[in-house]
Amino acid sequence: MSQQRIRGSRKLTADDPFVESGDKWMGFYWKDGKDQLLARSGDLPPSASSSSTQTSSTGNPWTNFTMTLREPTILEGPLDLARFFITSLTFMRTMKKVDMLVDDVKVLEVSKRVKGKGKVAKKGLRTSSGAGMMTVSGVDATGMVITARVMQWLAGWFKQLL
Repeated sequence: MSQQRIRGSRKLTADDPFVESGDKWMGFYWKDGKDQLLARSGDLPPSASSSSTQTSSTGNPWTNFTMTLREPTILEGPLDLARFFITSLTFMRTMKKVDMLVDDVKVLEVSKRVKGKGKVAKKGLRTSSGAGMMTVSGVDATGMVITARVMQWLAGWFKQLL
């Protein structure tokens, strides 16, 4: 599960994104203030872990993304961020739900339910790369149902695009 707290800007430029999940943390930073993004990770002290004390409705700890922006401003394009969360959810194996909060107000809730899994036939699929460095041993397909609840404010952005 994910909880997002953001004061937005047009590009949502964050210098040092920080992620907390359970008793772990990961921080991103620019090496020497230039263009190489690096990551560090570690264990949160028990007293500092807000995500381990707050649990979701399913009992799992929240994953918190903190993105302090260079210049806090009005969120001008929440739809792009919402689209990113929805797309990400479809590719994440263990993530089941994403909540997007803006100034502590939930504007988007997206959840997924796995519908079924199965093997896909490899007929017609080239199973190795040209140099033989990679080989496909099997292909699985997973069906899912995505459910989204959108605050009317965010839904207004959809209407503006039409």
